[in-house]
Amino acid sequence: MNAAEVLTELQAAGVTITRHGDRLRLAPPQAVPANLLQRVRECKASLLRLVPESTPPISCFTCRGSDFWRGMVRYTDGTEAPGPWICCRCHPRPKNDAVGSPRINGITQGKVIAPPQNQKGA
Repeated sequence: MNAAEVLTELQAAGVTITRHGDRLRLAPPQAVPANLLQRVRECKASLLRLVPESTPPISCFTCRGSDFWRGMVRYTDGTEAPGPWICCRCHPRPKNDAVGSPRINGITQGKVIAPPQNQKGA
């Protein structure tokens, strides 16, 4: 069974699926039959690609900042999807990004394929 079929079954069961980073939340949880939950687990990676990340957090859990940027993730099969929301204060946007990234409502949009390098001690 593919991810699209699982999404259809979840919808038919009255279950809402949301994505939070690399986690999926099914609501209400008691409405998900055990066999369907097992299929969700089996195709989680594909579901993460299909279910879009919701809105950015209100504030960063670490620094309480409110500006976020979002890059793109490239998968091994060549497809791309929006990556996680990243705090601008804790993890500044990489300087080598060739794509313009205007700020819209405190959120920087753009395309970053590789994650930023660890710059400790720099």
